[in-house]
Amino acid sequence: MARNYDGIDLLWSNVGDFAIGHDGDIADTRFDVLLAVSQDVYDRAKSDLRDWKEIPLVGANISDFAGEPNTERNGNLLKRRVLNSMIPYGVIDVVDVTVDVWPIGIDRVQGEITLRVAPTLRNKNSQLVKQRILYDYSENHVVPRG
Repeated sequence: MARNYDGIDLLWSNVGDFAIGHDGDIADTRFDVLLAVSQDVYDRAKSDLRDWKEIPLVGANISDFAGEPNTERNGNLLKRRVLNSMIPYGVIDVVDVTVDVWPIGIDRVQGEITLRVAPTLRNKNSQLVKQRILYDYSENHVVPRG
């Protein structure tokens, strides 16, 4: 059975800037209790090890694939890297995570990270959190995909 991932954290943009709420204070994720874990999943996938001083073991190091060919082998390696990035610090239980990667161009892949979550009243009885990312091998750039 999936774990309960409901939580509240600071809200930040995809580039790591804190968001400001309508009251002028730093915003948080209390309006969507699964947003905190969704942010964590994205940050783990897009980061390299030691990007975060306070949590140096977080990161998939997919920048290692920059300039590499978009092959099935590299896609499987990328998938494994993203999956392994979910393990450190025990915040996310790896048995709750699946990662799919597929090519969408000669130098780009799209990934979908799915986290199974325990449905609760606070998370509107959700069962899945999905985070899609786009990785461009040539530009070594990760961006979220709706």
